[in-house]
Amino acid sequence: MKKLIVFLALIFSVISCDKKEENVPVFLYNIKSDFPENYMLNSENQNSFIQFIYSTKADAVPKIDIKYVKEKKLLLVGSDTLFPIKSTFKPRNTEFKMYQTKQKRSHITTYVFNEEYGLFASLGFKSHQLFLKDSISAIEKETIFKGIFIELNKTYLE
Repeated sequence: MKKLIVFLALIFSVISCDKKEENVPVFLYNIKSDFPENYMLNSENQNSFIQFIYSTKADAVPKIDIKYVKEKKLLLVGSDTLFPIKSTFKPRNTEFKMYQTKQKRSHITTYVFNEEYGLFASLGFKSHQLFLKDSISAIEKETIFKGIFIELNKTYLE
């Protein structure tokens, strides 16, 4: 009986634990460079949100901290709130939604994001970046950026 209680307690703790991914290698590609930076992704799935923290290997201080609010389907990044827009990007078999701030500023930041993958791309003033879990060639990088820009521009043309 005691073993059964311990077993059930163990099963309950495994089921109720939040999903974590730690130290997942990510290649950060900048549109202006052919050489990626190495980042680490740590994510944690809580009841109401999923947190994605990107940091460099050399510096454990988070460079990018994103919270995906499940119920409202929006992103919190620093003091910015990003809302989903109509555009999506679908490389291979995974669909990524695009998010932007509602405020009209001189520069708008767009995030290409999927709640299972995390951040795929960040497009902003003077900075366009891809966050990939595999390395790619310079030509593949350009093709991905072009595809994202085409999808994003379709929304602006509507």
